[in-house]
Amino acid sequence: MLPQSADALAGYGFVVALASEARTLCRRPPASGQTLTFGEGCRLAVSGMGGVRAAEAALRLVGEGCRGIVSWGTCGGLASGLMPGSLVVATEVLAVDGRRYRAGTLRPPGAHHGTILSVSEPVASVEEKALLAQQFGALAVDMESAALARTACECGVDFVVVRAVVDPAQEALPAVLARAVDGFGHVHALALLQGLGVNARRWRELWRLASHFRRARSALADLARTLPALSGSA
Repeated sequence: MLPQSADALAGYGFVVALASEARTLCRRPPASGQTLTFGEGCRLAVSGMGGVRAAEAALRLVGEGCRGIVSWGTCGGLASGLMPGSLVVATEVLAVDGRRYRAGTLRPPGAHHGTILSVSEPVASVEEKALLAQQFGALAVDMESAALARTACECGVDFVVVRAVVDPAQEALPAVLARAVDGFGHVHALALLQGLGVNARRWRELWRLASHFRRARSALADLARTLPALSGSA
């Protein structure tokens, strides 16, 4: 059985890669390796980026009794019509090895519905985004949803994917992020400053990405406030 309405998410476990994304669900997210109860029997885990960490968090949530898994957070846009803050709800998740997982359905107003591709490394360049869009026909790309879908299927529970676009298809990710940000989103200030230097263009790119991230977080927070199962979040 797959959820068809917003209130059907009661009792689901939410896996979020970064604490900054988790704050769209609650004010004080749990530390890595811990979970937090919020809303109508929902639980939240902050996994860190990547499929391995996400799968571990999902197993923890299922072990605590969650009846489904939600992949919640941000993504990169592959389809040209998606802009920063656009919501994407997956109808299916596609792994780069070709495995496909049918996802549960939510119908929030204004959301885009289609395939989300999961990869193992950030997709940084405009050219790579275009290639993936052409090859896989996906709307957006992330690094966790395929692992979460696989874990949910193996555990016999449902899963849903809700993502908000940060970097659209026509914009590259600043190269400095690969050296300055770790798997939990922590910024190493010295590495960041060394990578940016006095290059005005790099500073503008980083400022623009930060603005996009705020828009994505706002879109997720706005959606969370409309979902009955998430009311009364901590």
